Amino acid sequence: MLKVGDRVSLFFNMGKKGIILSLHEIKNNTWLVGGAASSSLDARVQFDDGTIVEYPTSELMPIND
Repeated sequence: MLKVGDRVSLFFNMGKKGIILSLHEIKNNTWLVGGAASSSLDARVQFDDGTIVEYPTSELMPIND
């Protein structure tokens, strides 16, 4: 499980590394046959180059740097 302060990298761009600044829940408006889809978790990440971007936690992996 990821938490604030963890060092992470993107699955699709492993050279881009950063630190999680905050986590927040996103409610989905998608309705399926069995009911509504569950909410997802997004993370605000500050990368080493100074940029701050939000990504779903499913696209992040923890690293030991």
